[in-house]
Amino acid sequence: MGRAGLKTSFFAMRLDPVYQVPDLLILLPLLFLAWGAFIAWRWYTVWKSADAFYALKQDQGELSKSVSEEEFRTGYVQAEAPRAATYAFVSALVVAVLIPPGIALFTQLWYEIWTLTGRYEPVATGTMVHTFGTFLFCVALMVAVLYVAMKRYYSNLPPRLSDVIRQLNGAVS
Repeated sequence: MGRAGLKTSFFAMRLDPVYQVPDLLILLPLLFLAWGAFIAWRWYTVWKSADAFYALKQDQGELSKSVSEEEFRTGYVQAEAPRAATYAFVSALVVAVLIPPGIALFTQLWYEIWTLTGRYEPVATGTMVHTFGTFLFCVALMVAVLYVAMKRYYSNLPPRLSDVIRQLNGAVS
């Protein structure tokens, strides 16, 4: 018995959350859209700032006069573009798309294995063991996606701008 004769249990309490799951599912695409727009804007600003940086480097004497603006822009964008942020965005988007069907597939596989092994009740779908297995599956999926993304990113590392300038100056000399 609780206070004043009311029978309450912590586990029987009904919580009224401010945000329901459908509200959050609407929010997720908006967050990805905003994040993608921000990264696209960063790519655009790098592309636009290449001309000003070209003029600055030529005025400072760090860049040979024979290097064309197009050659410099290509190297500058390759060196200064937000590639890491783009890889992170694409990885998060892939994970967000793969998690729902992945959980459905994992749960179906779990159910089939549970049925074939005699329907042992403590490991049925919806139990704590199944929930923890689902959590581990989600973590493994995220790790696999990040492994592929980081392996690709680090195998194709962008050059430093100083290396690009040195190469452009050496290529025309």
